Amino acid sequence: MNRKGEIEVLYQLGNFRFPRFMSAKISYMVLCTFDLKDANSQDYENAYADLEKIGLKRIDVGTRNVVIPTTYVVGRFDGNSAEIVCTDVRTPIQNAFKEREFKSEIFIVVAENGNWCSGTT
Repeated sequence: MNRKGEIEVLYQLGNFRFPRFMSAKISYMVLCTFDLKDANSQDYENAYADLEKIGLKRIDVGTRNVVIPTTYVVGRFDGNSAEIVCTDVRTPIQNAFKEREFKSEIFIVVAENGNWCSGTT
């Protein structure tokens, strides 16, 4: 890799070789937690519905169907870098919450390998 998120591919035409950069899309797991200020249970249900439209769900439907803790949602997104995916996911969350006039705190984690485990007590 030469430039962030791009793979150099060498092309040959006759006796000439030249690089061409191609974007490398990678699948990322995105975990988001949020808190709504002065919200009731219906506000949270509306928030979950908005997040599901974006691709973030309360259940990880990857290899296992596991319900994750309250106010967390998870999804899988393709992108060129974790930084870009994070911003691309944060913006529609902020827009959806602003549209509903929610005052919120949002925290997003993007992981390339998306490894996780769960447990109960």
